[in-house]
Amino acid sequence: MVRSKRHAVLTVLVCLTVLLAGCSGWGTDGPVDEEAESNGSDDLEEADAEADDDGTADGSDDVGADGADDADTDDGELPESGTDDEDSDVTDDETDAPEGDSDGETGADDGDDASVDDGDAEEGDEADEGEGDGTDGDEADDADGGDADENDGSTLTVETADVVTDEPVDADVISLAQDGETVDEASGESATFEGLADGEYDLELHDSFGDWAYGDTITIDGEDATHVAEIDQGHTYWPGVEVTIVDGDGEPVEGEMVTIDGEEFVTGPDGTVEEEIESSYTDEREFVVEYGEQSETVETDWETWDGEPETVTFETEDGDADGDAALAIAA
Repeated sequence: MVRSKRHAVLTVLVCLTVLLAGCSGWGTDGPVDEEAESNGSDDLEEADAEADDDGTADGSDDVGADGADDADTDDGELPESGTDDEDSDVTDDETDAPEGDSDGETGADDGDDASVDDGDAEEGDEADEGEGDGTDGDEADDADGGDADENDGSTLTVETADVVTDEPVDADVISLAQDGETVDEASGESATFEGLADGEYDLELHDSFGDWAYGDTITIDGEDATHVAEIDQGHTYWPGVEVTIVDGDGEPVEGEMVTIDGEEFVTGPDGTVEEEIESSYTDEREFVVEYGEQSETVETDWETWDGEPETVTFETEDGDADGDAALAIAA
């Protein structure tokens, strides 16, 4: 009887135990895995046991835990629940994360700074290259170069031309001087003088025999110029004057006195006097012809001269051969 009561009591206790065990496996989110529960209980029991053995008053919990972990690691066994490893991993990650973040931020900052610095350096390099490799520097140099070319001076070209024939003249000396000092010399039918500063220059041309010479003042004002030197090489022509004295009947009178340009001449049998006077191509020529109290002025020049002498006729006043004649002029 007693035995059956015990059996009944044990049965009730077993049922209660099973019931309690089943109830303890339920959580807020449903049944808990038995293995996980077992592991968690074991871990808690081991932690409590280690805490009781080592003591917590001296604050050596971590040492004990680490020791246990180290022991497990030394035994080559992995923790059953992996809680310590996860905590360790989390701790390491958290520890590494700031470092990583710090490094990342530093790297980003360094990268940004490097980018900025590199950009500045590149801009500096580009600026330096621009000044040295012929980009912006060349443009400045071109501008300066243009100014330099302008500052190099002007060019004067001297050409020659005969005043009569308009043909080039071979000059033995073509000289350009300024303030009494020779700048440059050349020879021939033309010459070029380069690099002239603004100002006035004395231009001289002549031949070696002194037959002709030419001089002029040239003004340079910052622009290239061409000057034509019109040279009188001593060309002359011989225009003439023919003076005739006649009586009232128009007959020539011989032996009459005639003055041409202050020089006296006597009419011949044909009652005429002819005189040729050397004249320059560049000058107009005037002849003053006088007979008694009468006079006449004749003008001639190279452009209008036809190669024939100018003619002047005087008539005696009374028509006699004595020389008293009226003035008659025929040109």
